[in-house]
Amino acid sequence: MDLLRPALRIYRQHLARFAIFRLLKSLVLFGYRLGYQSISLLRQHPESGTYDWGALSTVGVDICPEKRRVLQGSAIEVPPPRFCSYAAVTAAKSTPAQTIYGPEQTVYEFSPAVAVGGIDVVFSGKQAIHHDLFQPREHRCPAENTGVLSQERGGGRLHLYLMKSTLFVDRAASLIGQCSSNYAHWLTETLPKLPILDSSAEKSQWPLLIDTGLHPTILASIELLNKNRRQIIQVKRWRPVRLERLQVVSAPGYERYVPQGIHLIEPAPYRNVFSYDALQLLRISVVEAMGVTERPGARRVYLARNEKSGNLRGLENATEIEDVLRCHGIVPIIPELMSFQEQVTACLNAELIIAPIGAILANMIFAPQGCKVVILAPYYTGANYFYYTNLAGVLGHELTYVLGQQVGPKRQPTHMDYRIDVSDLLAVLK
Repeated sequence: MDLLRPALRIYRQHLARFAIFRLLKSLVLFGYRLGYQSISLLRQHPESGTYDWGALSTVGVDICPEKRRVLQGSAIEVPPPRFCSYAAVTAAKSTPAQTIYGPEQTVYEFSPAVAVGGIDVVFSGKQAIHHDLFQPREHRCPAENTGVLSQERGGGRLHLYLMKSTLFVDRAASLIGQCSSNYAHWLTETLPKLPILDSSAEKSQWPLLIDTGLHPTILASIELLNKNRRQIIQVKRWRPVRLERLQVVSAPGYERYVPQGIHLIEPAPYRNVFSYDALQLLRISVVEAMGVTERPGARRVYLARNEKSGNLRGLENATEIEDVLRCHGIVPIIPELMSFQEQVTACLNAELIIAPIGAILANMIFAPQGCKVVILAPYYTGANYFYYTNLAGVLGHELTYVLGQQVGPKRQPTHMDYRIDVSDLLAVLK
């Protein structure tokens, strides 16, 4: 894995723009999947096999004897964001006002069940149970890349290929997710589940299943909210865990996984939904766990990106932007160099948050309602701005995008650097 990450970065930065290398990558993955699945079939792992897809809300009492609704779903009107500068008119037309329906939050208890590291699916009997925001016929799973999972698009079934030994656990609650290592996915899709699980006092001591390899900041967020000192069981990617009783929570938010194919074509925009109640519960739980007081008074923060992050969507004139903001009394901070609690504190009383587009913007969850959020982002054909638009709308924030033109070597559209016109940013600040 340590060798794979720099290889993938080199591919994305320098090779992905060439069709021959995208084709070569697809052929290598195809060969790997074929070899992996062949070995898995020969080993006849007891948890491998064919399963029928099913949604959480439709599971029967035979495999899920207990369901407990914790938070109601609700319809939320999301206003259109304001777009400024480059291609603003075009971007505004593609991001209209909308009504989204935040999902209700229900705790499901399966008996028995199998969880698999890196896969946000519960396997019980011959069923593979997914959360209701996942659409099997349209969406993909990262596990499909390596052959651990394959879907029958028209048949509503999947095939699971496993090789790692099964871990046996009596009872636990799952915080396993298919994109848990991403900070934004973690804050919007997974961490809110912990305070929801804790709403059941008699089962608040059950261990937690989490994925291995999570960033220390993510692990710190678990430590902060783990008020009942639950045992933490880290599950390696693609390793099955067989349980007598397993608790899972319906998804409080969701962003589909989009693998990069041979053709550099952006998929149709996906309109994300988030649970207002779940995100508010997360904010309240974090503030209480930190023991801080939400002091009156406004703050303006710029969430800068660490120059060593190696992000493939870099702000080319970041230094110029930061110098201008300092002149206006806005001192940049680098969340990647801060603890989880320091990041929360930085946004807790903010009246204005400015940041380049990226996962760190999920910290707007901890800002007070009505905060003004300014996102510096690139414009490109087919760009989708719904993720942070809908997140800000659900939280009650006022959102503005300052768009810039992409620059530098041509790569996959979402992996290109961009430049922001300073005069456009100053106009927004005024």
